[in-house]
Amino acid sequence: MIPLLRRLPELPRVLTLLFLLSAAPLTTAGEYTTHTLQVGDRERQYALYWPDSAPTDRPAAAIIAYHGFMSDPSGMRWLTKADPAADAFGFVIVYPQAIDGSFNAGRGSGTRESDVDEAAFIDALLKHIPNAHNLDKRNLFTMGFSNGAQMSALMWCNYAGRIRGAAIVAHSLNITPCEPKRPVPIVLMQGAKDPYVPFGGGGPYDLRSHKASLAELKRLHAVQGEGDIVVDLKTIRCRNFEDRVRSCVGYADGHTWPGALEFQPEQFGLTNTEVVANEFIMSFFTEIADNQQTTGTGVLGWLKRLFAGLIPKQNADQENAS
Repeated sequence: MIPLLRRLPELPRVLTLLFLLSAAPLTTAGEYTTHTLQVGDRERQYALYWPDSAPTDRPAAAIIAYHGFMSDPSGMRWLTKADPAADAFGFVIVYPQAIDGSFNAGRGSGTRESDVDEAAFIDALLKHIPNAHNLDKRNLFTMGFSNGAQMSALMWCNYAGRIRGAAIVAHSLNITPCEPKRPVPIVLMQGAKDPYVPFGGGGPYDLRSHKASLAELKRLHAVQGEGDIVVDLKTIRCRNFEDRVRSCVGYADGHTWPGALEFQPEQFGLTNTEVVANEFIMSFFTEIADNQQTTGTGVLGWLKRLFAGLIPKQNADQENAS
């Protein structure tokens, strides 16, 4: 999430870099297309990446991936490198585009007060993309980064009956009210050193802490306890709560996407290099998919790397702070 002008004097230079880098070519084994969708009196845009590994004999599973503040679908692809992971797992990726670089959802420095009806956009997407692109209604997921994570949270809170899973990266749960009738599995990933979404909560936007977000997700899923540690590395720990909630804390991570490109670390902080968010999230989505139709060539490799990388428990004090 790119902060407000008063918090980032070098914003013009940073945005110029984002624009130039988002235009850089990305080597993938699939097709990338752009599309428009009429939502009320607004024309909204989204992009779609169809990997060669996606099924052609049946509707394909898809992930709706929301970009961060002042970015766009190309920037999300460039930063997170989600397309190569989609190649391995067989997911189609749908990249919605914000209006004027900001999704009007949740709270934070990337959310603008506007009249943009994002709920209508989500509803229109969920109705349109399965038929327009032969996507599997039973296996639609969402993941988002920063301001885009608030869109994924909005989908999880209000549209849980129409998606199968969600992932919130570099943000906390700040949708109110949030009382899904049938909560679906969710991943929550945050850096303990995030300069824009305080790990302990608060800040100028009174954001919920990671600990409080996790507690709320557990409450809504009716799960208890400390969960099972599934990743325990020097820089990051991830827990699994009955396959309903999975949480990761990067001890030195900033406002970043684990395993992605490092971008402006002096502004956004460090990017974790021990866990790749795309693989962690897509592996989870594969596990919870209906009929396991999303399994791709990368899943077994990911599981081998996951369990081979486990080391004794450590850094619990950092993980549980605030």
